[in-house]
Amino acid sequence: MTTDLVRIGFLGRPHGVQGEIALAGSSLSAEELERVRAFTWRGPGAPPRVLALESARPVTGRILVSFAGVNDRDQAATLTRGELLAERALLPDPGPGLAYTFQ
Repeated sequence: MTTDLVRIGFLGRPHGVQGEIALAGSSLSAEELERVRAFTWRGPGAPPRVLALESARPVTGRILVSFAGVNDRDQAATLTRGELLAERALLPDPGPGLAYTFQ
């Protein structure tokens, strides 16, 4: 993966028992996240991980995400307090007259 990574948001607490986790601070919608699909996770005291998004869904003012290979609550908990990053080139065009905060 290229080093041109942009922070998408932060992963919070696991949700439920099937590996979903809350994504906070993201300006992308669930649909936009699903178009990106490939992410890098960086967390405290752990090496970066490449994650493949399986699903993203809006729930009560936040987005719940799940990743390939993260199948239960304990696995999702290992991602807590990490930042989710994506390659700049994979992000959707924000639209005419709009820009991402990093631009």
